[in-house]
Amino acid sequence: MRARVLLVLSGLLGGLLVAEGAARLVPAPDTFEAGIRAFGQALVVGDAATSHRLVPNASVTLNGVLYETTALGTRGPELAPRDGSTVLAVGDSVTFGWGVAASDAWPAQLEAQLRAAGKPQRVMNAGVPGYGVAESVARLAELLPKVRPSRVLLGYY
Repeated sequence: MRARVLLVLSGLLGGLLVAEGAARLVPAPDTFEAGIRAFGQALVVGDAATSHRLVPNASVTLNGVLYETTALGTRGPELAPRDGSTVLAVGDSVTFGWGVAASDAWPAQLEAQLRAAGKPQRVMNAGVPGYGVAESVARLAELLPKVRPSRVLLGYY
């Protein structure tokens, strides 16, 4: 009886090891990298000053998340520049809101909190995935005269 139990257990263990080995031989589709490529093809263009930037007025849906850009190549609703009422948020993919709806990115959440507090400031999301400080400073130099923000926030992870 003991020999049969050991034989069954060793056969089960051997079968599991073979299945594990086979699973490791077959590459799993890398949906993250595929998503990055699709995002890059639809929404990113090369740029001399910043290495890359978001394509203006573009749209792509990846993994159920809609990414849309404005005429200025920012994320979120189109905002006409108004002196003193716009906060400009620049930064990387966390500021941009990679993987979440535009309304769930921190710039939109900040705007909602400001409105709830009775401060009608608009927050423009100028975050770009892959940006560091140098890229954000170059982008900021371009956006400042166009947006004329009351404040600038830098956000990095």
